[in-house]
Amino acid sequence: MLYARLAAVVLILLMASSASGIPAASGTPGNSILPGTSAVSVARPGAPSHGWIVAQSGPRWALVHVPPRESGFEGTRAALVASGGSVRMALTLSASPVAAAAAGDRVYLIFETRDRSDRVTRRDVSSMTAVRSGLGALWRFDPEGGLTALAMLPSEGTVVGFACLGQDPVVVLDDEGVANPSGPRIGVLYRGKWAWSPLEPAIAGAVRAAPGRVRVVSMRSGVGVLVAPVGGDFLLWTGTFHAGDFEARPAMVFDEEAPLFPATPSPGASREPRAAWTWNSRRLAVGPALAGDPARGMALECAGSLLWIQPLAEGRVEVYELSERVPARIASFDDVSLPIAVTSLESQGRVVMAWSRLDGGSAGSASFESSAAKRTHEAREFSASTGRVLYHGPARSLGPVTPNDLRVLSTALLITMGVALVLVLRPDPKDAVVTIPVGTALCEPVRRMLAAAIDGVLSWWMASTLLGLEFFQGLSPAAIIAGWAWPVSVTTLVVGMVIGTIGEWRTGRTPGKMIAGCEVVSSNTDTASGAMPRPDLLRALIRNAIKWLLPPVAMLGLFDHQGRHRADMMARTIVVIRIDAEPSE
Repeated sequence: MLYARLAAVVLILLMASSASGIPAASGTPGNSILPGTSAVSVARPGAPSHGWIVAQSGPRWALVHVPPRESGFEGTRAALVASGGSVRMALTLSASPVAAAAAGDRVYLIFETRDRSDRVTRRDVSSMTAVRSGLGALWRFDPEGGLTALAMLPSEGTVVGFACLGQDPVVVLDDEGVANPSGPRIGVLYRGKWAWSPLEPAIAGAVRAAPGRVRVVSMRSGVGVLVAPVGGDFLLWTGTFHAGDFEARPAMVFDEEAPLFPATPSPGASREPRAAWTWNSRRLAVGPALAGDPARGMALECAGSLLWIQPLAEGRVEVYELSERVPARIASFDDVSLPIAVTSLESQGRVVMAWSRLDGGSAGSASFESSAAKRTHEAREFSASTGRVLYHGPARSLGPVTPNDLRVLSTALLITMGVALVLVLRPDPKDAVVTIPVGTALCEPVRRMLAAAIDGVLSWWMASTLLGLEFFQGLSPAAIIAGWAWPVSVTTLVVGMVIGTIGEWRTGRTPGKMIAGCEVVSSNTDTASGAMPRPDLLRALIRNAIKWLLPPVAMLGLFDHQGRHRADMMARTIVVIRIDAEPSE
């Protein structure tokens, strides 16, 4: 029964190792920086920025975190490095958000509920924050397994765009087609409430005249409303927000702790937000170099550059830097599978594109066609200023266990199970009856377990020190998620084997056996004379290799009538305790 269970576990691990991966990057072409696919954050100076992608995973959706890229070591302690292509599943969603925006380490999502007539009945806003776990480059998410509910948006109208000003979300709504329309308006979440203001007539007219071609962009100078051209130039309005008589914090200051405005109003000011926006307009040239349908394009600001990402024919994407002059093409990629999701790591000047391929190179779609379909997930990261590719390859999940870990673990389990079967089912040697030295007795199981526990704790402490970790750090759930538990455990077993081999060879004892008052002697020599022969180096190595590398085999000694496990039998050793001589009559 035990071996049947082990075989079942191995089979499950093998199946899981072939099915692991990240969800498919999805979204309609040209919509990857807009509702429901990705969010671009502008971090405060000196702070790392994060990327977020909403991707489809079968019938559900997933919020995927793109952590800041790090390298090297943190002081004298090894750091778990989030290198190029690294992503982490943050949350599984039952529905796709219609819009996403991010500020620093926080992401905001808008969800819509529709009735049978496809009319929006409610519009919810939620958020999640990435929090450094304290273990290398591993990030955890607050709240765990859910989202924080924020103030709801009006259900009327449509969401034109979603971005952030500083640390606060900003949304543009257009109520065209509803009863008593008031025109496009812009709202900012201020002190838990949405503060609204109508857009300037020029902006409102451009929004109404260019449906599907308006991009709301998070920028360091404010919130950008970018209108893609149709036979003309780009139109960009950059706005900053003031609330009535409250003294506004400058838009260039990004403070994770403080809201956009001070908590205490100036004397005589109303406590209700009275939105007032200041807008600056610019005309950005198109030029003959810009190709493709602008309605399919995506806009983001990264490292001070306003980028336009234009999908063209299947498998081709071009990246332009927009300015008052002719846009400069900084990158062109021919091997991309549409649709794509795009986000950025603004503090590091990186733009991240992600997509999926089906069956080894065909264009990926937004959902899994069948359970047997093979889907690969790729990512490309490039410099926002030069277009130089910084990473191109598979999108690598930073989940608790990687596919390679599962393959190694399943292979190790198969080998361990095979070796254990050989050792456990192996018949006892003919000379299984052994003699023990005079003045000693076989060590009882409790004492041996105490000695093993002491040796295990000592080995764990030494392994943690070698890897640059605190003693309890390797035991924390964060260590398991980050992958530190595996190297610490393996190092512990190796250290324990080395200490046990040397100690039993030289003195017959390990630190644990010294404290517990027992020792190892060889059983293949004459012990009736009272001598305490120590095992030689080879026998000590055999005994400790089986004991530490195959712990289940060693634990079977608890059920042996002689109190010896297979390691003792194969090495021809016994564990004894010294006893006092009988007092004379």
